[in-house]
Amino acid sequence: MGSDIKTYQCADLAQLETALSKMPPGSLFRGQTREYYRQDGGPDIRTSFDRKGCVPHYMLKWQFYAKAMLQSFVRSFDGSEDLATDQAILQHYGWRSFFVDTTSRAEVAAWFAAYDYKEEIFVQLAEDCWEDPAFIRRTKSQYVAADSNAVIYVFNRKELRRQNVGVVDLVEITTEEGSQRCSAQSAFMVGPMYGQFPDS
Repeated sequence: MGSDIKTYQCADLAQLETALSKMPPGSLFRGQTREYYRQDGGPDIRTSFDRKGCVPHYMLKWQFYAKAMLQSFVRSFDGSEDLATDQAILQHYGWRSFFVDTTSRAEVAAWFAAYDYKEEIFVQLAEDCWEDPAFIRRTKSQYVAADSNAVIYVFNRKELRRQNVGVVDLVEITTEEGSQRCSAQSAFMVGPMYGQFPDS
């Protein structure tokens, strides 16, 4: 998207590839299974904090956990206060933040545009530390094929900079060992944003 928003309707892979070939170099992509609109008809893209609100005590706990993990496993992480990076990491792993998930790879966005995220609460019987029975409330999550039209948003990174909207490259905080989700998804977080996302 840009200050002059363009919309492409693609009926097959060839048309999608043609549309993507017209995007500016360095574009960022976001895939959704459905589209939301503002009152003025523009795309309604909001952060999870803006949509669902903040739970401060959980946020502080998760932020402390994220920083401890970074200090333990990430190269050159000095533990300095970096709220943007902390929140971007939490957002990528499912917590709420002032950021919007994007990727530098169109195929990753296309996958998220084609699959719905589903959660199901279930109860499991287990034992506590004294071997007494205990019921544990768990969440089962999975992605299932969507039955709606796929939507891919494209963000012009140069236009984002012009509007003073930050971008956090999560690949920069990868660990020395193992395969990280942020690397596999070429994840970028756009923000922090407060209120409506700009048409950029």
